[in-house]
Formats: sequence, C-alpha cells, structure tokens
Amino acid sequence: SSEPLETAEALLPRDRVTHALAGGGSRQFTAPRGDGTPTLYTVVPIVEGTMYAIGAWADGTVHRNGVIAFFQSPALFAVFMWLASLILVTYTVERQVVGPVRILAARMRRFGRKREIPPAPKKGLPEELQIIEREFRTLSERLIQDEADLVNAMHEKDVLLKEIHHRVKNNLQLISSMINMQERRAEEHETVTVLDHINQRVASMATVHRLLYQADALSEVRAEDLLKRVTSPLTELAPPRPGEAPLTVDTVLDPTVMLYPDQALPLALLTVEAVTNALKYAGDTGSGRWVRISLRKTGRDAVALVIANSVAPQREVGPKRKSLGARLIESFARQLGSTSVVSVAQGVHTLRVDFETMAFAAAADRIA
Repeated sequence: SSEPLETAEALLPRDRVTHALAGGGSRQFTAPRGDGTPTLYTVVPIVEGTMYAIGAWADGTVHRNGVIAFFQSPALFAVFMWLASLILVTYTVERQVVGPVRILAARMRRFGRKREIPPAPKKGLPEELQIIEREFRTLSERLIQDEADLVNAMHEKDVLLKEIHHRVKNNLQLISSMINMQERRAEEHETVTVLDHINQRVASMATVHRLLYQADALSEVRAEDLLKRVTSPLTELAPPRPGEAPLTVDTVLDPTVMLYPDQALPLALLTVEAVTNALKYAGDTGSGRWVRISLRKTGRDAVALVIANSVAPQREVGPKRKSLGARLIESFARQLGSTSVVSVAQGVHTLRVDFETMAFAAAADRIA
C-alpha cells in the first residue's frame, strides 16, 4: 500500500469480502475503500489458493515519473512480487540444499585426495543431508581401516615371502657346502669336475633366492644383477692355460631387463652352463682368447641372451654327441619359452636364446 499498514483494514474494498478476493489469478479493479475514497486494487497470487498480495492505491496518489512511478505502477507490481518470490526461493534452495550439497561434495573430494576425514558439519542441515553426511563419515572411517588392514596384510605377506626365500637360500648354501666337502674328499678328477659343476648350479639357484630376499619388489628380479652374480665366480676363477694367451671376458647387460622368478631361475642356470662351456672351450685364435656375455632388449618384451667365445681353428668342428651341458641349456631354453641357437663361424662360437619376458602367472603356466 502507498499508505501506512496500520490502516490496512480501512484500505480494503468496502463492498467486498476479503476472502472473496482469492482465486481467479492476477487482476485489477477499482472500488471504494472504507472511507469511500476510490482506490485501485491489484491482486496477485504468490501461492495460488494459499497466499495473495493485494496492492491499493488511492486515486490521484500514483506518480507517473521517476523511480516512484516504477515501484507504484500497478502494472509492474506483479513483476516486483514475482522477483521477490524468486529471490526468496533461490535463497532458500541455496541455504537448505545447494550449499550443504556443495560442502559435502568438497569434503568427499578432500577425502579422496588426502584420505582425511572431515570434521562434523554444523547443525542446521536438512534431515536427509544429515543422513548422507553420517553415512559418508561411517564409510570413510571403514575405508581407512580396511586400507590399513590391507597394507598390514601385504607387509606380512612380503615378510613371509622374504623369509621363505631366505630359508631356501640358506638350505641351498648348506647343500653347496656339503658338495664342497665331498669334492675335497674325492680322489678322481672326473668326480671333482662333476661335483664342481653341480655346485655351480646350486650356487646359481641360491643367488636367485638371495636376490629375491634382498629385492624391494618380490615379483621381479633385475637380470643385470642376477647374471653378474652368477658369472663373476666363473670368470674370476677361470684357470689360465699354459702356452695360451690370457682370457678376456666382456659383459654387456641391459639394466632395464626385469624378470619374474619363474624366468630368472632358468635364465641363471642357462647362463651358468653356457658360460662354463665358453670358458672351457675358449681357444686362442692368434689374437687372444675371449668370452662375451650379452643381454639386451630386442623389442618391447623381447630379450636376447648371446654368449660367444673364441674358438681355435682345430676346434671349429663340434663334438658329435651332445654333452650334458648342451642338453641342460636346451631344457632351460624351453623353460624360457624359446630354443637355443648355436653357430660356429670364423673362429667364433655363438649361443643365442631369444625369449619374451612374461608375467608371473604366464611363466608358471608355460613351465607347467
């Protein structure tokens, strides 16, 4: 009303009942008010059938210029009331629904990034959002506890596996010591040679388990470290040959080759057999005696092991019957899912094995 609200009752239409003004949507009419003054009335439903706004302007009080005319114009009163209602609804939805949901979403994102349980929310949330908040906190606490239990279980598993590899390594070293004792008691040279070869194979298996025991990740072994450890005792203790040039050993190992245990063991044993044969048959070609050990990647998962040695001219023709070492090399190559290729040409004896690195389960299935 353009007049004080204390006199609102006197401003209502004199010839109409108040509740009769409800219904019929928005409308305007002119009627005398309580004191008989002609008045322009505007009725606008805020909530149809429940709440209505009534504007009353006495004849001659409506100004048609400036801001006053804008707000007192009966034609714009409905628009003004609609905007007021829209603002009220927007504020209510923002305060009661959108704002709390936004805060809850931010807490969920923070928990996802930092695993941090947010503090309890302030009171005043709608009951439905309070239920969601309580369930979220319960789920967060349970998830953190489950993750902690999983980490503990994985740590216990790693400890147990390391202990298994440690005990296997100790048992293999004990067997190696027993073989050494028997080797020292042997009188025949052939028996000593056989026991020494067996001891080298046992030591190679112990080396694999020692590396697994010392590794940070129990599921893979660095091939470079493995082959260095199994070949070093062989090359360092290779006996010199009277009347022949000193032996030169060149080793080129790719540090990026990673193997799973099911492939590391046959590769180590194959390398021991091949290097042992190379050291045994390395001959003087006139420019010296040498052995070359190479392990490199030839593709994304493809790896090539190449062991070559110099061959004296009179030994270029290989033996007619396969030795035990050659048969073992073929067997270990099959465990790697490959075959061994031997070639002798121009004073060079070469053994090459191409294989693909595999996951633990795939390697186990192929070996089985």
